[in-house]
Amino acid sequence: MGKLPALQFYPADWRKDIGVQSLSLEDRAIWFEMICIMHESEQRGKLVINGKPMTDEMVARLIGISEKKYKKSKEKMENFGVFSVSDGVVFNRRMVRDEYIRNVRIAAGSKGGNPNLTKNLDNQKINQTHEQTDKQNTTPSSSSSSSTSIKKDKRVSTLLDFSNYEPELVDALKIWVDYRKGRGGKLTVKNQKSLDFQRDRLKRLSNNNKKLADAIVKCATETNWDGLYPIPENLKSVYLPEEKRMVV
Repeated sequence: MGKLPALQFYPADWRKDIGVQSLSLEDRAIWFEMICIMHESEQRGKLVINGKPMTDEMVARLIGISEKKYKKSKEKMENFGVFSVSDGVVFNRRMVRDEYIRNVRIAAGSKGGNPNLTKNLDNQKINQTHEQTDKQNTTPSSSSSSSTSIKKDKRVSTLLDFSNYEPELVDALKIWVDYRKGRGGKLTVKNQKSLDFQRDRLKRLSNNNKKLADAIVKCATETNWDGLYPIPENLKSVYLPEEKRMVV
């Protein structure tokens, strides 16, 4: 995997992350150092070396603090949900998601950039949405425009009807609508037609399986996705620990 010269950092997301902001200033500095190490890792976004989880002693040495201090800080981060752990590997959900999308885009580009040549057409369409959203959000939105968008959503959301949807999907859809409403802008579910679109997509991805639908939405909201994706292989052990044989 080639080394990227720069690390994508989203100040607004950092400031809005309740888990991160619940940490002390020192713990936040340690977390940022961990992110820098993850950026240089052989599996970007993960504390891995030679295919194995980095030990606490190793990470502490790389940061330049005692192992005792690192373990104490790491425990706080885990309790606040700052990072996730899979098979003993500490990873940053956002970085893993971004790396997954980057590799999908590279694969599409190697085939001439034609979405019809890729194996997963849904992912390619969603990636186009990501690209548009990235351009729109290169700088934080003003508070006035964001608040106006959310206020409009509150009026529209009262008109949304979930009664005709599959019972297995309703809970997940409501969580997804609230998440999209919080994001604001063009990502908002503004009317019944757009909700129907989200429902059709979730139905297709989950095959009306409630556990899978809930897991897909949880993965999407926790990794800050702009749309509903199939759960990537490297995140299935996190969001589908008891459903390893389920096809996503």
